Amino acid sequence: MKIRTTIIGLVFMILASATWADEHEASLYERLGGAEGIETIADGLLSRHLENPTVAKYFKHLDLAWLRGSVIAFLAGGTGGPANYTGADMVTAHAHLKLTDEEFDSAVADVLASVKASGADQVAFDEVQAILLSFRSQVVSQTSQQEDTTAQTPQS
Repeated sequence: MKIRTTIIGLVFMILASATWADEHEASLYERLGGAEGIETIADGLLSRHLENPTVAKYFKHLDLAWLRGSVIAFLAGGTGGPANYTGADMVTAHAHLKLTDEEFDSAVADVLASVKASGADQVAFDEVQAILLSFRSQVVSQTSQQEDTTAQTPQS
C-alpha cells in the first residue's frame, strides 16, 4: 500500500510539473523580446521594405504610422502577445497587390533580417520563418513574369 501511494504521488508530481512547464513556457512573443522586441522587429522590417527595390513601391504611399501600428499588432498577436490585430485578413490585405513569389520572398527576407538583427535565437527565428511561409498561398496571387514566360513556351 505504501509503494502504491508513493507511485501515485510521483505520478501526480510528474503530471503537475509537466502542466506547470507547459503553462510557463515562454511564448514566441516573449522570446522575441516582448513589446520592445516586436517594435524593434517592426521598425526594422518597415525600414527594409522602404529600401527594398522589389517591394518599396507597395509601402511608399501608405501612412507609415498607421502601418507601423498594424504591423506591431499583427506580429504581437501572431506570436502570442497581448495585442489584438483587427486589420484585414492576409488575403483581403494583399489581393489587390497581385504579389508574385519573388516579391513575397523579398518581403519575407526583410522580416527575417529584422528578426535576426533583433538578437532572436535560432529557434525563434525558425518559428517566425515557418509562420511567414505559411502565408504564401494567402498573399501571392500571381506567378512571376519569368514563370509566365516559361509557362507560355511551347513544348517541343
